[in-house]
Amino acid sequence: MLRKQLPIVRKMIGPSRFDTDSEYTALAEAYRFLVPLINFWYPAIKLAGKEKQASGRYKKIYEKDPKTPYQRLLDSPDVSKESKAKLRGMAASLNPVELKKAFDQAGNALLQLNREKGNTLSTSA
Repeated sequence: MLRKQLPIVRKMIGPSRFDTDSEYTALAEAYRFLVPLINFWYPAIKLAGKEKQASGRYKKIYEKDPKTPYQRLLDSPDVSKESKAKLRGMAASLNPVELKKAFDQAGNALLQLNREKGNTLSTSA
């Protein structure tokens, strides 16, 4: 998993610590569904550059069209045609609605294991 994907994982799964063997297994099951969702269907805006302003601060400039990591690979001239064909086959075989439902179930099972362990996060500030 890419380092840039960590905020997405924390947002989708939560900040709890999962340190038992059963939690590790449940987390791996959740990742099995989350990674294809992120890579094939969740677009991201990429930083195109920075401009230095007169004040000395920098203004970030982003790409106009958000793309998924899958789309970026298909657009890349460095990826072989065979690899692109394999990616297209993978994308065609995946159903985003089913993946999201399966991820939600796996995530709920993971959170239930965490609650049973007694590591509930306080929602009060």
